[in-house]
Amino acid sequence: MKKIFTLAIAVLILSITCFSQYTYSLIQTPGNPGGLNNDNEYPFGSGLDPSWTVILGPNQSTPSWSSTETIPFNFNFNGLPVTQYKVSSTGVLTFETSTILVPGAGNASLPDPAIPNNSIMVWGIEGTGANDNICTKTFGSPGSQQHWIFFTSYTAGSWSYWSIVLEESSNKFYIVDQRHGASAAPLVTAGLQINSSSALMIAGSPQLGNLAGSDPSPADNRYYEFNFNTASCISPYSFVTSNRTINSADLSWVGSPTAINYNIELGNTGFSQGSGTFYSNTNPSYSFTGLTPSQFYDVYVQTVCDTTDSSSWSGPITFSTLCVENAPYLENFDNSTIPVCFVQGANDIFDWTLDANGTPSTSTGPSDDITGSGNYIYIEASSPRVSGDSAIIFSPYIDKSSLNSAKLTFYSHMYGASIGTLRIEASDDGGNSYSTIFSKSGDQGDQWNYETVCLGTFSDTVIFKVTASVGADGSGTQWYGDIAIDNFEISEGVALDVAGISVTTDPILAINNAPFIISGDLNNIGCNTLTSMDINYSIDGGATVTMPVNNINFSTGDIYTFNHSTSWNPTSSGTYNVEIWASNLNGSNDMDLSNDRVNMNIIVASALAQRRPIMESFTSSTCGPCVAGNTNVASVLSNYSDNQYSILKYQMSWPGAGDPYYTDEGGDRRIYYGVNSVPNLVLDGNSWQGNSSALTTQLVDDAIATPSFINLSSNYSIGGQTIDFTVDIDPLADFSNLTLYAAIFEYITFNNYGTNGEIEFNYVMKKMVPSSSGFGIASLQEGNQVTENFSYTFQGNYILPPDANNPVNHTTQHTVEDFNNLGVIVWIQDDNSKEILQSTTASFVNNIDENLITSNNFKIFPNPASEIATIAYQGFDHKNVEFKIINMMGEVVLSKSFISPSSSGYYNLNISHLSNGIYNIIVSSNETFLTKQIQILK
Repeated sequence: MKKIFTLAIAVLILSITCFSQYTYSLIQTPGNPGGLNNDNEYPFGSGLDPSWTVILGPNQSTPSWSSTETIPFNFNFNGLPVTQYKVSSTGVLTFETSTILVPGAGNASLPDPAIPNNSIMVWGIEGTGANDNICTKTFGSPGSQQHWIFFTSYTAGSWSYWSIVLEESSNKFYIVDQRHGASAAPLVTAGLQINSSSALMIAGSPQLGNLAGSDPSPADNRYYEFNFNTASCISPYSFVTSNRTINSADLSWVGSPTAINYNIELGNTGFSQGSGTFYSNTNPSYSFTGLTPSQFYDVYVQTVCDTTDSSSWSGPITFSTLCVENAPYLENFDNSTIPVCFVQGANDIFDWTLDANGTPSTSTGPSDDITGSGNYIYIEASSPRVSGDSAIIFSPYIDKSSLNSAKLTFYSHMYGASIGTLRIEASDDGGNSYSTIFSKSGDQGDQWNYETVCLGTFSDTVIFKVTASVGADGSGTQWYGDIAIDNFEISEGVALDVAGISVTTDPILAINNAPFIISGDLNNIGCNTLTSMDINYSIDGGATVTMPVNNINFSTGDIYTFNHSTSWNPTSSGTYNVEIWASNLNGSNDMDLSNDRVNMNIIVASALAQRRPIMESFTSSTCGPCVAGNTNVASVLSNYSDNQYSILKYQMSWPGAGDPYYTDEGGDRRIYYGVNSVPNLVLDGNSWQGNSSALTTQLVDDAIATPSFINLSSNYSIGGQTIDFTVDIDPLADFSNLTLYAAIFEYITFNNYGTNGEIEFNYVMKKMVPSSSGFGIASLQEGNQVTENFSYTFQGNYILPPDANNPVNHTTQHTVEDFNNLGVIVWIQDDNSKEILQSTTASFVNNIDENLITSNNFKIFPNPASEIATIAYQGFDHKNVEFKIINMMGEVVLSKSFISPSSSGYYNLNISHLSNGIYNIIVSSNETFLTKQIQILK
């Protein structure tokens, strides 16, 4: 006989705007209460009227209380006089000034034990920044004054301004929503708490967002007005539903101390008051029975204090009975909201989220749902989440009595450096006890994985509890921890069923390395554990090649990875279709042949090319750890000759002001790889990615040893500000849908020094050609060489951008310090897998008249210099030579000229009187002008 049990879960449904003797309302007219405060909203010391007084300063790295302040007029809170208060750096004002413990920034619903008695709050903001002050000021005339407690430039994802205002005579208080940065995301708990059981929250708390915009004037401010109510018959508040089943639910509330009974009206959601079913109870609670499964209800409650005194009605309070779904059952989460029958847990830290496309975090989470066009649910692991936080969601009850052998299947996505655990528990006693039926932890790769659990041990009606927790990557960062699920399904299972997952043999092989091992992955999605099976493959639909395997323990949901014992020995190059599958499962036939086989095209190339791996480095002159990262990369690469690798560095826009040589195209590559920390290095696109300090010779050796099937060469020349280059592509196999990327870089730069102590920078990317999107190559055929020609002219004059927020505009300016110091790097990449198939650094072709002087005839050392700079020259035989040193303002600060006595020589420049900085040295002779930069560092 089928049994349904109660799910033990309590959910707070509605925060009523009436609490004890306080009510609040959102005032619709923009501005400040009473119009007394017309000051603009700026940080203290940076535009705020200086008449404000700071009571708690900035940079409060841990939650702190302000000094105890005296209210400058008589004021009552909750009907009682109060004279002093103090405020926390987390947005809580309390009149209990003896309180020691400070509430943390992680806000929650009220009442909460972290909040002192008799407190008003905008809980959830933080005073951790350099401009984050709490200031006070009193406005108005005696008898009608307002005392403002102002949170200036507080932190909530970006800067956020709020105030708590106490008003004389009326004893009202206000919470004022004032000003917010475009990227601010305040999700606060706003309201009051009298004690551990009595509180009032503004609707939307603890995820109350801002209504005001970024206007520093009060013009767009909004505020909440709190009034003290002296009525003796108080409306019910703080409603809680509990003990919900498919046909019953309990509702409780906080009532009035003078109540003699409560009137209750129940109806389907949206009903009109007066048309529902009426009940009465002397206690502040009621147990509803005889309800309809999967139904939403509204409830209104009124306090009766005597025959002539009743409160206003509170409500509607909305709840639903539990859902029962019949198997087979599939939830693909493709509606616009999380299904009503999936209930968020009440005893967890945060909630599951519905999403489509990618999650807000980079380098974690799926890019789309399993179909590529729908939704999924996931946990967002970024701030304020910390390691160990968990989110719980409950499925509906599912009646599987119509199935002979039920199984649960779903897709999981667990990708990122901080992945915690995904756990699924099942209960067939109404949620009184649960058994873990699935658990997986850690990074499982950037793909959806098919999961299977058989449910044969559970009785007919089952509910599932899905828990995901946030992990850690070892550095204290939890950002990369998003976990997702999709296509949650209860269906008929079979005993014997093995699905082909993937062929894992390399997709491109060289014929001279034949024979080849055929490898792959299989998934047991049947309900029986396998102890034996046959693993098969065929080439281009030809003869089946079988390998029996015995004495295995291949359980439901497991992946079996194999290397076939019979190798494949093709006799010629070409493209081959390889198909794998399992059969003879435990000596019997597979019971579902539709999912058995999986295949892949494998290219067999006629020859191999020597791979030249490319390292793409993300760094910044404002990044302290980048110094060690760049030093390590240079040390590792010193073990190789220049023609064994390629390297390119993108200067990034953070930390702080960022590197002035940041470009939007560098930002595009950052997004392409999901980079959100520096230093970061990407090796061959998808071979390895990590902190630059973690690069090793073994990683580079492994990359060099990886076969390549494309020969790539390039030559370039420089004429004025124009760079011309040719790329020759010689494919040794057939390819399609690849991208040719090219970048012009400067071998060494000096001007972009920042705060990390580095004074020179190597391989700095200047411009991608034609753009960061690269040049599409639809197809390459073995033996057919392709040549592509490119040209780029840098526009205008040199500029050193002030910071990364104002990057160079390539249409009018450039950041090239020395055009004779440019190089070109090219690479071919598969944008789907991000694999880089080959790279090279272009060879320079001198297209300048040999009789003209080039920068190779002009060297400066040491550089940086402090007292004397030596200029070594060549090619100035008996010519008049002039040296000029020009500062970054364009002013000539030193000039020298002489007749060179021979073709080569040197000249010592006394620079001891010059200040630290970057200078241009111009050498001129007749019509020839040469320039280099020198840094003076004392």
